[in-house]
Amino acid sequence: MRNFIFEFEQEHMVKLGIKIDELLLIDYFYKFFREGRARYILDGTEKYYLIRYSKITADLPILGGDKTMRRMVAELERKQVLKRYIKGNRDLYVWVNWKRLCNQEDDAQAGVGQSCPPIFNIAGQNGERDGGEIDSSDQPPTQNCPTIDSYNNKKIKIITRACASALDKDLLLREIHKQLNLSMSTLIFDMWYKDARITGIADTFIEFAFPTQMAADVAKRESYLTRLEAAVNKAVGLFTAA
Repeated sequence: MRNFIFEFEQEHMVKLGIKIDELLLIDYFYKFFREGRARYILDGTEKYYLIRYSKITADLPILGGDKTMRRMVAELERKQVLKRYIKGNRDLYVWVNWKRLCNQEDDAQAGVGQSCPPIFNIAGQNGERDGGEIDSSDQPPTQNCPTIDSYNNKKIKIITRACASALDKDLLLREIHKQLNLSMSTLIFDMWYKDARITGIADTFIEFAFPTQMAADVAKRESYLTRLEAAVNKAVGLFTAA
């Protein structure tokens, strides 16, 4: 069985009863919300985004018309992966339960699910803001997010278990290279990792840029990324423990 569909764990999706068309819609929400342009409101720590059925059907006509979208959103709410909020009897906002989708509803499972997109865990008061303003509180907390993100292109974001923002970029990259060399052949290292650069470091993640796209084969790519993740957290751990 294929492990991942749209970066979500297929086995867990089956357990939740999520169908492939519903998963496509969830993936659409994730990518659309991450752009930072969608209007949203806050209800405590839950961030509800404004959606338009007409916009979804225009972007994804393969899913059907407005009535199909309404039924699908209602079904996802029944499966407890999102909640709806109607404002002023007109505007529909949705909150997506990324923890449930990532099999991380129980804190004891922290770090287990590695197939989900970053979770929008907002610490704020009830209120309303325009999309496009993403502040530092939008960064996903380590225990509630995937360890690997954005690996379908030449930029890869690794979520760290410890705060890495104060670390020296060059020293950190050198240590990561050292850890990678311990776990693979020189040929593999030179092919995929040697020319990688660290383009960003934040409290909860490190972003890498690669001169060439990671291996097209899914199994190989996941293997290479898992090694990179292990090397990153080993290196960060060595520096932060000092």
